[in-house]
Amino acid sequence: MMVIFGGRTSDSSALNDTWGLRRHRDGRWDWVPAPYKTNTMAPTLRYQHSTLFLGPLMVVIGGRTNTVGEVVPLEVYDTESSEWTPFNSLQRFRHVCWSVGFIIYVHGGFEQDTPNIPINVISTIDGEKLFANHETLYEK
Repeated sequence: MMVIFGGRTSDSSALNDTWGLRRHRDGRWDWVPAPYKTNTMAPTLRYQHSTLFLGPLMVVIGGRTNTVGEVVPLEVYDTESSEWTPFNSLQRFRHVCWSVGFIIYVHGGFEQDTPNIPINVISTIDGEKLFANHETLYEK
């Protein structure tokens, strides 16, 4: 299954929905919304972000919102519990990210302070340290 999160509408409003493109055994494809638990935190509306998976955890990094300069948390969606968890993180948009083990690498893009000057920096986020105080995420 391919999973996408967020983006923008045709009128440039930020989104916070998650969808999966699944293929059926008979060859048909369809889009299905990810389940969200009611009465829990909703993820931040955002676009120009990056998303990757660490096992069953979808990690959403950086991006921009409908408010210029807004601090955007790193957020983790647990596909097994359908819950979101926010974390403080670096502020980037239009960047790329990848992981090796539990280390997340974030390259390039723009910072909120200088939104017109691209940066050529690789930053790391240690997933083990990030999740250390969140036992349910750390165990996954």
